[in-house]
Formats: sequence, structure tokens, C-alpha cells
Amino acid sequence: MVYDWGDPNRRITMKLETPGDVRKLRRSLNWTQAEAAKMCHVSLNTWQRMETGIRPMNQTVVELFAYKARDAMHANGESA
Repeated sequence: MVYDWGDPNRRITMKLETPGDVRKLRRSLNWTQAEAAKMCHVSLNTWQRMETGIRPMNQTVVELFAYKARDAMHANGESA
């Protein structure tokens, strides 16, 4: 799924279609797996399994993660 938010001056676009996309975004935000899991209300084990591809990515969790990431990037004045 591709998420696209913001006005033209502060647009944030995220492609979160694979576990690798999620892992790359998490790392770019300097978040640990434990932090991401807690923010998305899943166990660390569940997060690790989704991020490594052992467990299918739950789209609700990915969407919540995208919103949390967007808010963090806006707070830091970053773009994806």
C-alpha cells in the first residue's frame, strides 16, 4: 500500500508493500522493533515475525504504523 499525505510543500509518501519496506522505514526513524510493536499494540514477537516475513503483514497494523511514522516525520520536519 502507498500512503500519501500532506500539502505540496510537506508531502510524505510511503510505500509499505513488503516487510522490507516496513523495516526500512522503522530503521530510518531510529525505532527499535520493540518501540514499533508497542506503538502498534502488538507483541514484540508478532512484530518480528511480520517484519521478517514469517507471519503475513497485518494491514491494520501496517496502517497504524504508517500513521505513527507520518506523525513522527511531521514533528521532525522530515519527508519520506
